[in-house]
Amino acid sequence: MQNRSVVDINVGRMAKWLRIMGYDTLFASESADNKLVRIVLRDSRTLVTEDSGITQRRAARSGQMQVIHLKDDALRRQLRQVGMGTETRLQTTEAVTGQLPPGNPTQVYALSSVPPAVL
Repeated sequence: MQNRSVVDINVGRMAKWLRIMGYDTLFASESADNKLVRIVLRDSRTLVTEDSGITQRRAARSGQMQVIHLKDDALRRQLRQVGMGTETRLQTTEAVTGQLPPGNPTQVYALSSVPPAVL
């Protein structure tokens, strides 16, 4: 996933966690699909959603916009799905882990450092 994203209203908690991990993330407080598509195309962002209908839109099918279709309700697995298959190293802050090892931790480290009750 690129570092700029729009998170659909149906996966709102993702916006908070993507921001914590260093992503430039917009939260779409409205669920109008047309508006989301316009924002994604205009700002060259990735759309993160659980809405399977939006993945069938022409802009998504033709590759004009990148869509990450989340297929799991559990936040921890959603976060892994967003980072899966990417070389992007997610940055985190002391607000998430309390203690950081030397260097930049990866998403896996960030997720393993957050207590399960939080996710």
